Amino acid sequence: LPVIPGSKAAGAIIHCVGIEGSIRGIKHLDKDSGLTHRPDILLLDDIQTDESANSLTQIATRLNKIKSSLQGLKGVQKSLAALAALTVIAAGDVADQLLDNKANPSWRGLRYGQISRIPTELPTDATLEQKQQAELWQRYWELRVEDFSENRLAIEESEATAFYRTNRDSMDRDIVVQWEHRYDPLKQISAIQHIMDEVQERGVNAVLAEYNNEPRIDSKADVRLDANDIVRRLSRLKRGVVPVTATRLTAF
Repeated sequence: LPVIPGSKAAGAIIHCVGIEGSIRGIKHLDKDSGLTHRPDILLLDDIQTDESANSLTQIATRLNKIKSSLQGLKGVQKSLAALAALTVIAAGDVADQLLDNKANPSWRGLRYGQISRIPTELPTDATLEQKQQAELWQRYWELRVEDFSENRLAIEESEATAFYRTNRDSMDRDIVVQWEHRYDPLKQISAIQHIMDEVQERGVNAVLAEYNNEPRIDSKADVRLDANDIVRRLSRLKRGVVPVTATRLTAF
């Protein structure tokens, strides 16, 4: 950047590169002074894709690149500030692990969620008020489907929005959002309404991942092999040795 007297950004050097690009050993030679500058601040922004977040190999590769190549960019006796703007896509992905303060305490991860709970997702000990609240949102979704069918797309014509406006106190009860202005005023009247529209269109799992950084583990999905689980299942017997407790032999 240009050197402007009084500017804190004067002469700052910004280098952008993709997570799969050439990162190791990045430095900048100042032709005027002859000095070599190495990074002193690192910003990671959306460093994974849907595919990489569900690949154990790509997760391990990217974590290794962050911890070795990126965090190793600092010069001798220099410190490196590192910031990461992340969205958890799948349980155990890069973002999920960097936000885990037990596994990676130096990152001091803070996990924010847009909505405190999804009102249609009832706990086993749901109260009568919560059940009634869920029923109101189900009725809202039904009206929203009718709005689309009848081409009532303008907010002032929407029967679903009118229903929500009338029952808003009950439908919003005990629900907190982090960003109350995150909604489209041409489509919704609140951030909670926006989230519930997203739940109807995209599903609970997608919303919990995208907005709350809390993806659910799909019990029907393929089981991920974990090295520690595999090691625990080893018999540790020598080849050709049958354990005393065995009652049957199986040949492959």
